[in-house]
Amino acid sequence: MKPTHSAFIFPLIYLVLSALLQSVEARSNDVKKGEETYKANCEACHQAGKNVVKEGKDIITSKHISSLTDFENFLREKHGLMPAFPHIANNKDIVQPLYKYVKTLKDQDWQYEPEASEKTPIEPAKKAPREPAEPPVKHL
Repeated sequence: MKPTHSAFIFPLIYLVLSALLQSVEARSNDVKKGEETYKANCEACHQAGKNVVKEGKDIITSKHISSLTDFENFLREKHGLMPAFPHIANNKDIVQPLYKYVKTLKDQDWQYEPEASEKTPIEPAKKAPREPAEPPVKHL
């Protein structure tokens, strides 16, 4: 009896799917590890990839996440109020998962809360005009 093509195809499909699942699982673990690093080091100022300290300086729209190398170089230097993070940038086991996580933030839907100085002041409620009082009754 001749071996059929299915005898070769099914094991091949199994191997490819197994490798793919392992790759997806590894990527998922990297993103989780990156999220932990982000929460510990970045989230106070960069909630959901935005910048609560300086509006418009968001991570998710930054040119510094166009590549891992740009991201690493950016983290090595201090920028305005943002401190340098060389201990992250120089450790591939930390910076690569962080970079993967940061890239996932592009899909977040997040709105800025206006700063106190930008909020419209609330006017005190105006009192409804009073009805004129009835003239006092004169007693004779």
